[in-house]
Amino acid sequence: EAWPLEGHSPPPLVLTEQPVAEAIPIGRDATRLGPRGHVWRSDAPSTVVWVVALDGGDPKAEVDHRDVVMTQDVGGDAPGAPEELMRTEWRCKGVVWGDDDCALVLEGEWKTRSSRWWKISPSSPSRPSSPYLEYSTDDRYNHPGSPMTVRLANNHRVLMQET
Repeated sequence: EAWPLEGHSPPPLVLTEQPVAEAIPIGRDATRLGPRGHVWRSDAPSTVVWVVALDGGDPKAEVDHRDVVMTQDVGGDAPGAPEELMRTEWRCKGVVWGDDDCALVLEGEWKTRSSRWWKISPSSPSRPSSPYLEYSTDDRYNHPGSPMTVRLANNHRVLMQET
């Protein structure tokens, strides 16, 4: 649920209602059905982000895309409709926000021990995203590390970018 700040009138917005995840497929990269991993977008007020498995949560299913990253502005009296931000070939592992023009999406596949960062434009989801970096999670020597971030006044972290 997304609750309004104290003194605001709209009732809480129910983002999802899910039963206990008792039927998760067996295997690495398996996940529950339906929305998962709800977080607030670091660089935008009142925007919720979550991931949905497109493969039924089964890593053995043959599909073009495993997950879809969704966003929804829940601010104001009338929340916006959920919007698709990006589909990932592997399981989505997270997003590092920069601003409306730049975010990095991390996807990974346990079977091949691979991870890939994508550079996307959150304000233009239809704009083609580009692979930013791909590496083996087993290769510690050549592991690129994590993106550099800075802390905002709201205590959230966003990508450090050149000005």
